[in-house]
Amino acid sequence: MKCKIKLISRQDDYQGASFFGELANDLDAPASYFEFNAQDVTECFYDGNIEISDSKITISYDEKEEYGMKGSETSVSFFKDKPKEIYLKRTGEQSTSIIFREGERQISAYDTGVMIFEACFYSRSVDNRILTDGILEIMYVVEIKGACAQKTVLRMEIQKL
Repeated sequence: MKCKIKLISRQDDYQGASFFGELANDLDAPASYFEFNAQDVTECFYDGNIEISDSKITISYDEKEEYGMKGSETSVSFFKDKPKEIYLKRTGEQSTSIIFREGERQISAYDTGVMIFEACFYSRSVDNRILTDGILEIMYVVEIKGACAQKTVLRMEIQKL
């Protein structure tokens, strides 16, 4: 089924210990600890598809040149019985696979087409209301070795056509 997708990303520097070094004790802090006034807010708009089966939901879209990702396709999926476990897969010129599980830390490889690097994702919260309100919101901290960690809130809004 065709859909319109709006992605809103809010990012700010994270003042915590390096995930690749010492794991910060405050990762289990209450969600309010991660509330922030974002330095960077990005909005992206896509035409995509949403597939709903008996057990799984998949949202997919082609990335755009204007967002620096031309030549790649992204899919976001989850199983109905595990709505707080989100799978993001990007294929093409830029590629990665990321699992967002509330309260868990994941390390993923990210291929930019120029080089491959590791990124660490700590999923602080997953609010999945795709089936009821068309909204998915993931709050996470991402770190790329040697760079400042970033707090991020990614919000996906789906409008079925």
